[in-house]
Amino acid sequence: MGSLSSSQPASAATWLFQRIETVLGLKLDANGIKEKQLMESFNMTCKLVTARIVEPWLQLDALYKLLPYQRTFEKNKEILRRFVKEIIKEKRKQIKDNIKIDTGDTKSMKSFLELHIESSGVDGRFSDEELLEESLVMLLAATDTSAVGLCFTICLLAKYPDVQEKVFQE
Repeated sequence: MGSLSSSQPASAATWLFQRIETVLGLKLDANGIKEKQLMESFNMTCKLVTARIVEPWLQLDALYKLLPYQRTFEKNKEILRRFVKEIIKEKRKQIKDNIKIDTGDTKSMKSFLELHIESSGVDGRFSDEELLEESLVMLLAATDTSAVGLCFTICLLAKYPDVQEKVFQE
């Protein structure tokens, strides 16, 4: 996986950074070191998930765990999780200390994470782990959902010719 550079489409970074702003309430600088690492981890995680879906030999857990794919996936997943955990910790502190969250925009709205933290009240009904999982789902759910779903459907149809024939007849 190469580094984020001018040869990489800006739209991938822009898409991710917009989602981070909406979900986590954080504006990122595409040229920052931390942001580049985040983007690289995000891209690698997406590539590895897609590879595992479309390459049948990677679907076997026993084999997958022996290959370097899983270690690379786990390393990059942890980078993403650590990033979101830090943001959750910061947002909880800001909300607890009643610090105005400055987004630099006069007509700003609260992020998904801020709303979740505030709605959990002083007793903190949402744990940090629950907030982490919800935030990651919101960040990653829209990523190539249709393409991956369609690819997986095609793989399943190829695996089950009788079902493929029924779909064709419909």
